[in-house]
Amino acid sequence: LAYHLFLLPEPVDGMFRASGAQIRAGAAGASRFAGHEVDLLAKYKWNDWINFLAGYSLFKGGDFFSDTGTNGTAHFAYAQVQAGF
Repeated sequence: LAYHLFLLPEPVDGMFRASGAQIRAGAAGASRFAGHEVDLLAKYKWNDWINFLAGYSLFKGGDFFSDTGTNGTAHFAYAQVQAGF
């Protein structure tokens, strides 16, 4: 279980991906609070070489999204097989 709180250093500049691409344009007077996320991760070790992972994340957009356009909730689910050599 993990919790993340997302705050923007300069909300007027907007929000960016790690690659530098802008996700959302900023606005003067917009909130720094971009949102929060809860992550759940389950791991099962099948043997010494194979692990199975499953995860679920819930992101709730904060006041920054409300101040600059639409706001909502996003759900992410994934499964993964990890093989070690």
